[in-house]
Amino acid sequence: MTKGMGDPLGRMPVLRRRMVLAGIAGLGAFGRSAWRAEAAQMRTGWEAWARDFLMPDGRVVDPEQGGISHSEGQAYGLLLAQSFGDAEAFARIEGWTRAHLAIREDSLMAWKWQPDRQAAEATDWRNATDGDLLRAWALLRASRDSGWRGYEESLRSIARDLVALCLAPDPRAPSEHLLLP
Repeated sequence: MTKGMGDPLGRMPVLRRRMVLAGIAGLGAFGRSAWRAEAAQMRTGWEAWARDFLMPDGRVVDPEQGGISHSEGQAYGLLLAQSFGDAEAFARIEGWTRAHLAIREDSLMAWKWQPDRQAAEATDWRNATDGDLLRAWALLRASRDSGWRGYEESLRSIARDLVALCLAPDPRAPSEHLLLP
């Protein structure tokens, strides 16, 4: 750890810290034959994470923010489910996401859903580009790496709308683009 940085994960909310750690473990080491025991231990970590944060209907909850669900959490859940080969959890997360966050006129997600609202109502319809990027990446990995079909069209639509709606000319170099938040 770099001197003066302290514990960067220690300052993160619990949900995000557990997602980051599970993601690093799952994306970095899973599947390497030399680490089979670690992979089994990581699988146990995925199962514990899913028990704590993944509802039976596919909603990923953020308990530190009143039990809300947000696009970033749903996308992290998709990435983790794909990383651990859990097609059933992936399908549930994507199904809930499509029904409750992917409800804008474009293919991007509303970023926030609150449990005290009507089930079909997002609380904030604006998108959060990181959530959309992570979801697109998860859909790509599911289709390309896991062979889980049926996600290709959503992936193409998200990519198209990210380019159309979330890129802006860089004022310092107008021929180059910046990614909007």
